[in-house]
Amino acid sequence: MLAAGELVSIAQTEAEAESDARLSDETASLRRSLGLDPEEKVPPKLRGQFKRLEEDSTRRAKRSVHDALDRTLIDLTAVFRDVLAVKLGGENGAMELINDHLREQLIDYADRLTPEQTLECLEALNAARDRISRNVPRSWRWRP
Repeated sequence: MLAAGELVSIAQTEAEAESDARLSDETASLRRSLGLDPEEKVPPKLRGQFKRLEEDSTRRAKRSVHDALDRTLIDLTAVFRDVLAVKLGGENGAMELINDHLREQLIDYADRLTPEQTLECLEALNAARDRISRNVPRSWRWRP
């Protein structure tokens, strides 16, 4: 549970930093295109454009967090799929792994888990992805 909280925190921090930088660039670009100096007060007629820019930035930041979490869960799913392949692949070491560069670590980890435990981890990861997908607007969801 602590690892999940840390993943969310990292994703949020990265999304905020990226969003802030992009918003700053877009705000400066909008100011230039409207003929406003960087420090000039925004006239009331133009405030709506800046407000929409901020709202878009907030939406993109939320989407970025969801996407980062989903990518992480997909990566973890691949790791546990490899662990299961090691568990069921026997001793010959000929199994094909997605994360072949981690073969030794995967073999060590597979020694600590039963196939049932590995399947439980895969089910938990899939459930987490499902919950995340239900927590985002339909327009953001990936459609196979």
